[in-house]
Amino acid sequence: MMAKVVMRIILLKYQNIYMMNIIIFQVETVLLKD
Repeated sequence: MMAKVVMRIILLKYQNIYMMNIIIFQVETVLLKD
């Protein structure tokens, strides 16, 4: 059971980092266009 909880926490953290990378990438592309 603990393994499932740990995996879920790791996946949530990974998803948050992935989303942040997408947001940062979009911001950088907008800044480069200007």
